[in-house]
Amino acid sequence: MRKALFFVLFLLLIVAVCAQVFKTRKIAPAENVVIPIVGAKGKKVLTRFNAPAGYTIIRTAPGSFSEYLQLMPLKPAGTPAVTYKGDVAGTEGYTAAIVDMSIGKENLQQCAD
Repeated sequence: MRKALFFVLFLLLIVAVCAQVFKTRKIAPAENVVIPIVGAKGKKVLTRFNAPAGYTIIRTAPGSFSEYLQLMPLKPAGTPAVTYKGDVAGTEGYTAAIVDMSIGKENLQQCAD
């Protein structure tokens, strides 16, 4: 009986210590203004997307592939993604932008995933 009582008291002590160690602390809300990463007004990748807090977007070398990607034209914000058949893809929840690029009518584009 003493061993069982000692064991129960020991477990209660461990639970009490763990409760103190892992007690959650309340963090004061940040006073910084949050800038959304995706802006609706930009017409190119460089102007549509803002850098996350603590980062900066750098201009790349003229004529580089990086510059090509940064200056890629985008369709207006809210434009739905379409499938190869022309149907709305239903990806609004996770599509940040649609590239404004002609892919022709021959159904030659392939998905990379």
